[in-house]
Amino acid sequence: RDQLLGAEGFIAEKYWSSLKQLHKFPGRIPQGRDKFNSAINYGYGILYNEVERACLYIGLDPYLGLYHSERYGKPALVLDMVEEFRVPVVDSAIFPLFLQKKLGKKRDFEQIGNKEYQLSAEGKAKVVEAVFSRLNTSVKWKRKQRTLKDVIQDQSQALSRHFLGTEPVYTPFELPLLL
Repeated sequence: RDQLLGAEGFIAEKYWSSLKQLHKFPGRIPQGRDKFNSAINYGYGILYNEVERACLYIGLDPYLGLYHSERYGKPALVLDMVEEFRVPVVDSAIFPLFLQKKLGKKRDFEQIGNKEYQLSAEGKAKVVEAVFSRLNTSVKWKRKQRTLKDVIQDQSQALSRHFLGTEPVYTPFELPLLL
């Protein structure tokens, strides 16, 4: 587990530092209140809700995690499953909004402290639209055209079958080219 955490941290640092070369932001700060992290955190919140809904629908307990440790009030399984979908659903929806200067304007955020921001209603609407547009993007997965929202549902079903022993191997989602 410690080796996995170390590898995850190393890869995350490389990923975020590469993105920083394309657009200036302070880096990935999970509780960050800068404009970029406020937007990405809001997008992740939408994704968490979607994954938790899929878990509950199929009968999985969202609080019993595999990789993330179980802590009171933290949906560990949701945090595990979200990892497969952060980049294809949220990062790939939010980052272009900043690159194309569609998000980041003064009206998109409310200043709540010294260099601290939260999304305004207009900013939230842009993030919601971008993330749901991505969730409804069709991709080829397991030889079928599926929306990313459907893939999340499929993955929760596959994980359930794996836990029940009817599916020997759980295959994580791999992002196909979204062109």
